[in-house]
Amino acid sequence: MLIEEGSYGPRVVLTREPTPDELAKLRARAVLEVVMNDGLGWRGTSVAFVAELPWLRALELRSIVVKIEDDSAVSDLHELVKLALDTYCTNAIDFSGMPLLERLSYIWRKRTSGLATLRRLRELSLTQYGVADLAELSEMKQLARFEVFGGAVREIRDIASLTELRWVRLASLRRLTSLDGMEALGQLDFLMIQSCKGIQSLQPLAGCVNLRELYLDSVGDIESLLPLQRLKRLEAVSLIETTTVGDGRIAFLREMGVKLNFGPRKHYDAAPEVRS
Repeated sequence: MLIEEGSYGPRVVLTREPTPDELAKLRARAVLEVVMNDGLGWRGTSVAFVAELPWLRALELRSIVVKIEDDSAVSDLHELVKLALDTYCTNAIDFSGMPLLERLSYIWRKRTSGLATLRRLRELSLTQYGVADLAELSEMKQLARFEVFGGAVREIRDIASLTELRWVRLASLRRLTSLDGMEALGQLDFLMIQSCKGIQSLQPLAGCVNLRELYLDSVGDIESLLPLQRLKRLEAVSLIETTTVGDGRIAFLREMGVKLNFGPRKHYDAAPEVRS
């Protein structure tokens, strides 16, 4: 068991539950970061021991292949600043006791509470978020980076209150049909939308005046890219896989100096660049 220096202090990468002697060593060294990642060799089935390290500042628990029955001990870690909790556990998790949390990656579950209390968050990644809107996140005023992958999201109007956002990824949101709310994100410089086939209009993006990079991957049929005309800082636009621009008007982006990546369509007024 190797203890090394991490971002927050002494750090250990575990491949199984520590023995009592090893746990005593972690306590004696006042380890502040614990990593349990099945991609890095983790094969344990219990994480109850983390409750005996209540001063932890960072915890990475990514156990997708290896099933963990219960990760409720994580709720006892009140000093966490960074948490990755990517498991398929079904026990309750309460975030209201983690007021210092700034970075969170989380596979959502039905018995989740306290997300709305995390007002110091700067980075948030949600997988399979089972709520229809983003109202629960609307008071996370310091959020700079946000991604949501899959789930029940139907509309994102409440994203308008997150005016510090600079990086956003929306992926596999099958029920999402509108980008309303994004017009308020004047600081946004990166936006990736993947497999959200219900979106047709990019009009809200006209308000993202600092947008530099836009990626539309398997979005489907977009009415027009003309709302992007106002974005003077735009540097790159990517339209790949099934993404199609209905009015075919793409050339104006090239005239703006925007680097384009797109597949050929007969009705487009521009052709992809031929790479030598």
